[in-house]
Amino acid sequence: MIAFKPLKSAGGSARREVHTLLRELSDSAAKKFSAPTLARALRDANTYILTAHDGGAIVGTGTLIVMATATGLRGRIEDVVVADSHRGQGIGRELMRRLIAEAMRRKLTQVELTSAPARVAANHLYQSLGFALRETNVYKLVLPARK
Repeated sequence: MIAFKPLKSAGGSARREVHTLLRELSDSAAKKFSAPTLARALRDANTYILTAHDGGAIVGTGTLIVMATATGLRGRIEDVVVADSHRGQGIGRELMRRLIAEAMRRKLTQVELTSAPARVAANHLYQSLGFALRETNVYKLVLPARK
């Protein structure tokens, strides 16, 4: 049976299991991962990391980030991934349902996410949950590392 719970610690097997999942999501996500970054996210009250467990192992994860803007509280969902061995069992849908419920509990006005077009199943899932594809330009500026 799959259990869902917020991630509370960045130590031990949790760190390794989350990193393994992020490798399945993308190479760039896995390269950006570090124990200090995960620990910092867990200390941030505006970051909510939800995990799916099969027995003692983490087999899925998703993150809700809360942003306060001049137009209200908004959310962003990031890093949603289910282990390849556990896909097709509704775990991704349940992770998303619970992340949306957390956004509603926090009284957010909207939740956004991005997904690569090649992630066909994920895009179908998001649309089935009511997410609408936006016509927008998404820009990224990579900032130099601080020394």
